[in-house]
Amino acid sequence: MASSPLRLLCCEVAFSHRDADDKQAFSWVSSGYAVSALLGPSLGGVSYGKELSWPQIMKLSWTLPWLLIALTYSMCLLVVLFLLPETAFLPDRDLQRSPVSQATTNLFTDRGFLLVMAMAWGHSYVFTGWETTYPTLAELDADETGEDWTTTQVGVNFLVGGVALVTYNVLLYTRLASSVSVRRLWVWSWALPLVVLVSFPRLVTRLISQGASADGVAILVLNYGSQIVISVLLGSGFTSIQLIVNEHVATLPDHRRQLASANGVLAALQALARAVSPTVTGSLFSCGFSVSFLSRSTAFDHLAVVGVVTGVLCALL
Repeated sequence: MASSPLRLLCCEVAFSHRDADDKQAFSWVSSGYAVSALLGPSLGGVSYGKELSWPQIMKLSWTLPWLLIALTYSMCLLVVLFLLPETAFLPDRDLQRSPVSQATTNLFTDRGFLLVMAMAWGHSYVFTGWETTYPTLAELDADETGEDWTTTQVGVNFLVGGVALVTYNVLLYTRLASSVSVRRLWVWSWALPLVVLVSFPRLVTRLISQGASADGVAILVLNYGSQIVISVLLGSGFTSIQLIVNEHVATLPDHRRQLASANGVLAALQALARAVSPTVTGSLFSCGFSVSFLSRSTAFDHLAVVGVVTGVLCALL
């Protein structure tokens, strides 16, 4: 996960420099970026609570997940240091060979760019909000009308979503993006996730309150079906937003100069969304148990509102 933004930026610059068709490349790169966000909770959920006999510290329930995280970051560091090709200066070398217009675009006054950044921010905000709130709801005790799922069950659910996302990106996404515009694909990819965000918590609460088993077919289908929809359609949005950014920057007179800056802003906004979303979404979910006019569905509802505004309306504009 640590090297994903770096790899993404380098790949974007390289493909712009070579004027290559980057749909398939981005489907692979962004798959890794999105799947890392799904496999992280999967690995953590499955390994949490597992105890090893030696050394003594391995008997703590959280030690194994954190050691696996440290190992992953170490591997990413080694890949970046020794295997990642440097492409940051390709535009400069290209400019020396083929001078372009001296016009300079201010990205922060470009209406189209600002709308695309709003789309990217909202997408990461909603995706992270689901990652935060879904496990909390799934792990609620039965006496709180929750599913009483274990961390392992939640982790396996995320794992299934990750596998579905990779399959979709590898086998279908490139074909769809080649047959329809990426922006149209982006808009339609929000339709089912918005339905899931609004309906999932209400359906779960209703089924559990009526005595449905947390391990019954209805609950399992609802959980795995919802996770697959969010993972596939919103997860593939990481690919779409990169392509949309590249397409927009390509229309600027100084696009080769602006590509690195545009993607730097994109990465920063995505990181900001992932930092803010857990706090806001988690607070709304907690307030749903103590504030009379709120419910546990409020946190999911606010994610749907953000999705409509940033994911759909900004894209249409």
